[in-house]
Amino acid sequence: TLLYSCKNCNYPMSDKDIAEMFGITTKNVTNGKKEFMKLIKTTPTIFKASSCDPINYILKLGASMKLSKDNIDLACKICANAMTLNISSNSVPMTMACACIVCMCYHLDIPISRKMLINESKLSHITILKATKAVLPYISILISDVITNKAYNIVKECRSQIKIPTYLVNVFNEINI
Repeated sequence: TLLYSCKNCNYPMSDKDIAEMFGITTKNVTNGKKEFMKLIKTTPTIFKASSCDPINYILKLGASMKLSKDNIDLACKICANAMTLNISSNSVPMTMACACIVCMCYHLDIPISRKMLINESKLSHITILKATKAVLPYISILISDVITNKAYNIVKECRSQIKIPTYLVNVFNEINI
């Protein structure tokens, strides 16, 4: 599918973008995508499965919103550091990109047209707000690579000291986790 090809080439397109381009519903695109994925699973694969990185979406949205290169770079840094710390990891790439742009604007006190962001991303206000609420509390950490790396190392050290009870290890081993 076109969507799959775009993702493989790191050219961010959403289901809504494709649907709009061809004048069909997003349901049609979603169904086509599901059928394509079934076909890939049953065929000797020459494809590699990948998805666009949120940073690709930041570059696309930043350009369409006419943000400066410095602002786009800061949003990309926030995003990369949020991914390093696994913040808002359940967000899809486009949602994470929007959240990082909003956080960057908030940090730099730049007025942002949420309506423009919603129109460009084709996401709902609530979706963007939820992801933004997950990232924004950490903005003072995420704007600095040095502080992010220190936080990452602290978390990594704490995780390494956690001892999993033997009975849980046995249960996990029984169910092959």
